[in-house]
Amino acid sequence: MLFRSDVAVGSSLSGGLDSSSVVSLIRYLEPDQKLDTFTGRFPGTPNDEGYYASILQRAKNTIHHEVFPNPERFIQEAQKFYWHAEFPVGGMSQFAQWCVFKEASNHGIKVLLDGQGSDEQLGGYGGEILLAYLRQLFYEHRYGSWLGEHYHAAKANPARFSFLKVLMIDS
Repeated sequence: MLFRSDVAVGSSLSGGLDSSSVVSLIRYLEPDQKLDTFTGRFPGTPNDEGYYASILQRAKNTIHHEVFPNPERFIQEAQKFYWHAEFPVGGMSQFAQWCVFKEASNHGIKVLLDGQGSDEQLGGYGGEILLAYLRQLFYEHRYGSWLGEHYHAAKANPARFSFLKVLMIDS
């Protein structure tokens, strides 16, 4: 039995590769185990992976729960959230995770298996792999390829891939 625990176990499920892999592995190892999954949703924004989470939830037959962090909820819970965080945080990502954990707790789930941190191990967010590739092309004097790749990166994300930013970022 995979779940050797005296308390209820569930999983975070963002819809990304990391948490989807964890849920799929749980299902592979324990196909009949009751499994609660929890997703933080941001409807109408590019950060909403609810569509992908719902595909996996249906495919892996989990008991799915969703939370919808928003600015109003953040303002209501900010004091308690920051007290528990013990330091200021820079974005809504940590608050979304707070909301997911709170929802799990409300359903009696004390342990969540998730893929937290694997994105960072595999290159992180915001195009770090692409930045490294652009630097490699530049330092190898492959300027034509660098210009073409950079053009498409800047078209998709102008603030992140300005020429000055790409050249000044240290490896």
